[in-house]
Amino acid sequence: GRRVLVVVNGSSPEGMAVANAYVVARKIPRDNVVTVGTTQGEELSLTEYRSQIEYPVLKVLKRLKYPIDYIVTTHGMPIRIGDEGGYSVDAFLAQIDRPMQEIEQNGFAVKDANQIRGAVSPYFGKDEHFSHAKFGFYLVTRITGSSPEAAMKLIDRSLKAKPVKGPFLLDSQPLKPKDGG
Repeated sequence: GRRVLVVVNGSSPEGMAVANAYVVARKIPRDNVVTVGTTQGEELSLTEYRSQIEYPVLKVLKRLKYPIDYIVTTHGMPIRIGDEGGYSVDAFLAQIDRPMQEIEQNGFAVKDANQIRGAVSPYFGKDEHFSHAKFGFYLVTRITGSSPEAAMKLIDRSLKAKPVKGPFLLDSQPLKPKDGG
């Protein structure tokens, strides 16, 4: 839990409850919780992101005396920066301590949506523990759901999960009709 930073919207009582449940369940140090004051809407401007989310998070990251590798946001946080091409708040948080750059693939700037979808994470396919120091970004996840209760269930289920060895088969077309047609 010490390598996890939790970012919660203080304007969202439901988000605060989800964050508190997660912090207790995963034994996250209270110093690793950043409470920001921002909109409960899905979208905010880049200026709002910088002042309401980025600045408080950077302040805590600089104050902590140990490394953070993971950032977790909770129910009630905005999901996108509207005036920045619709990039996600999570994408900005993932590289919060470096300038936001265009995604590069094979040395070329990626500009269209199809190329962005195909860009590969530097951590993809690695068989080693993740670290911010090694890979240069944070792994960002979000605990949310269709309701605060659904988000709480995710926390409860994660505590009950047991490691399972593969192989695993994933259906890449889960919405296909059952009759195969």
